[in-house]
Amino acid sequence: MKRKTTITLTIAGLLGLAGALYGASFFSLDLDPMGAGPLGVAASQTDLYTSDFCTADGVPFRNIKKIDCDGVATVVTAIPTVPGCQEMYMAMAPSVSAIAGFTPRDVFITNGILIYRFTPPTPPNPLTAADIFATIPDGGCSPDHTGITFDHVGTSGFNNDMIVTCANGDVWKIDNLAGGPHIIPVGAVGREMESPAVVPVGFGPHGGELWGADDSFPGNPVPGAVHAISSTGAVTLNIVPWIGAEGVHVIPEAPCTFCNTLPAPGKFFQAVTLFAAPNGLYQYPFPALPAAGVLIPSEASGGTGLVTVSGSTYSTVVFDGSMPGAIFEGASFVDCDVPTPTPTSTPTATSTPTATATATATATATATSTPTPTATPSGVCPLTIGYWKNHPNAWPVNTLMLGSQTYTKTELLNILNNPGAGDASMILAVQLIAAKLNIANGSDPTPVSTTITHADSLLSMFSGKLPYNVKTSSAIGQMMVSDANTLDNYNNGKLTQHCSP
Repeated sequence: MKRKTTITLTIAGLLGLAGALYGASFFSLDLDPMGAGPLGVAASQTDLYTSDFCTADGVPFRNIKKIDCDGVATVVTAIPTVPGCQEMYMAMAPSVSAIAGFTPRDVFITNGILIYRFTPPTPPNPLTAADIFATIPDGGCSPDHTGITFDHVGTSGFNNDMIVTCANGDVWKIDNLAGGPHIIPVGAVGREMESPAVVPVGFGPHGGELWGADDSFPGNPVPGAVHAISSTGAVTLNIVPWIGAEGVHVIPEAPCTFCNTLPAPGKFFQAVTLFAAPNGLYQYPFPALPAAGVLIPSEASGGTGLVTVSGSTYSTVVFDGSMPGAIFEGASFVDCDVPTPTPTSTPTATSTPTATATATATATATATSTPTPTATPSGVCPLTIGYWKNHPNAWPVNTLMLGSQTYTKTELLNILNNPGAGDASMILAVQLIAAKLNIANGSDPTPVSTTITHADSLLSMFSGKLPYNVKTSSAIGQMMVSDANTLDNYNNGKLTQHCSP
């Protein structure tokens, strides 16, 4: 091992008073079926993906979601897995990875020894064995405490390859050149190397090396550190101490943003998985940043550290201590090197010569208003679940969208007739069906438009169709029941004028 580099560390006793440089702002109520926040994060200027931490009870699939510009999370696919909670990390292929044979913008996800791949914007749902990109030949790649990244440096021996780290500290690089993928061992650190990144060549004595986080490293007064390994396998432990170090994120030279139309678009997205109010995805719409630096989030309620370098000395200060007690997991700067999708050309209406009417007297239709299907405030009172369940011939529509799924009339009647017992997703679904039928029937949507949007976003967190077996006592279950109560009041006429029973 190399000689340990001189390090200074500045941490105030109370993170809230530590002079933290920045504070995160809440962006997305991206919760898994058990109410925890997301785990893995991958971001570009146009795409933002997360992985769930927990599955629904007994469900052998873990959801992958896409977050839109308004922070709404929608399940786009799911990965076969063991039911329960485990860590799946993500990376998006940048343009420079084409040198190593990758398709830029493809998304890669860890699942133990398996690396899954999909191409935006419409991946298969769920992913199957056909979507496995590579299998790491390493029994030490347990589901948790892994890492995946792409080398953006390109000049330090990692060759713009994908890099995968295992819980036992083994490091692998992968290219996808002819005959690939080729899986090549880099070396064994012997400690965790979670959420790694290759730092710039000029960033101190360990520039150009792969840095990885070890949340339980015992060699410091408070457990946690960052380790480094070169492309030739030379290892240096504890180059930077940080309590509960969870990941390594290099500040880009010119940070870019996700969804530039927002008033304060995010440049760095952090998954806050547990013990926050609320859990979810947070963003940092940075002002000016240091010219060079590395962010180290903490899994042990230690906030996020900012590492800078002077000569051969790394110094660390509190970057964000605004959420004491919260558990930080995956994070991602918006990767400016991931290409934006090419806009699909839409045929433009052109002027086509048409026959010109001669001056023949014809009956001219008077301006008669034609009713449109858009729901507008009216005197039609909402009707109850019982009415719609027992009068299917009176339905104004034959399909409805619940969450991100479209249901036929038969499926909707089956939900109304079999609402389940204690499943919050079904408690919400039956009220949502009635509310949407009422609106399609002409009832005023105004009292519940926000509630319906929120209810659909909750259901969109899950893949496939109802039921989702959500406990009413869970965080997401409580939100579902709350929305259901509001919709129940609406369906019983309590929220519309002159309709109260």
